[in-house]
Formats: sequence, structure tokens, C-alpha cells
Amino acid sequence: DRTQLLAGLDDAGRQAGLRQLAPRARVVSLLVADLALDLQDAVAQKYGKASPFDFVFHGGSGSTLEEINEALENGVVKMNIDTDTQYAFTRSIADTMFTNYDGVLKVDGEVGNKKIYDPRAWGKLAESAMAKRVVEATEQLGSAGKSQSA
Repeated sequence: DRTQLLAGLDDAGRQAGLRQLAPRARVVSLLVADLALDLQDAVAQKYGKASPFDFVFHGGSGSTLEEINEALENGVVKMNIDTDTQYAFTRSIADTMFTNYDGVLKVDGEVGNKKIYDPRAWGKLAESAMAKRVVEATEQLGSAGKSQSA
């Protein structure tokens, strides 16, 4: 459990970790979203500053909405979703190729259906699928419609 993870460090280890994190870092990368609250609380207790970090949630792809909400509540300000966007892009291409198998292959001297195997066609579908995943992520993360430049 995460309490044991923090408690598992000896006092010197905890002190060294806090010295490295607290005074210099404002953004800290995380692999485990639920560890964020424990880190926020430990550093806040030591240095008297509530929510001292903005966390980046590495490995956020595949997270449930519940896990995303917990991460946001615990100070995560950015979540990496590269794997999710790559999968959305690639899945769309695979779907096009498998659904239109005969149209994308040169069979018995035929050249297939150019409208299907033309990269501009399946590429546009793949880009749309990836964009849809990005929109979904902005909605899940609460950043939809909140442009910094607007």
C-alpha cells in the first residue's frame, strides 16, 4: 500500500527525498496517480505549503474515469495519453484495412480500390479517430473549452 511505500524509506531517505523535491521542483512526474495525495501531504506537512506540486501523470493511457478524477483531485495538471492516441490512430487504419481487405490488395492482377488504399483516405479517418480521443481526454480532464490563448 502507498502508506507503506512512503513509510518504507528510513528517515534519512525521506529527508533526502523531501530536500530534493520541495525547494526546487514545482512539477513532478508520476507513474502512479494515487501516490500524488501522499506526496502533496508529506511535503505540505514538512514545509507548510498546501498542494506544493503540479503533477504530471505519466502512463495515463488506459486510465479509468475514476482514476483520472482521483489524479486531478490530488494535484495532477497534465496527463500523458500518447498510447491512447496512437492506438486510436492505428485502430482506425486496421479497421479500414480489415473491413476492405479485397480493396486494399493486389489480387489476380487487379490493383484493388484506390479510394480505399489511398493513404489520404485512411489517413484522414485515422486522424479523425485520434482527434476524437483527444477531445474525449480534454472532457475527462476538465480542460475542454479552456484554451490558454482565448
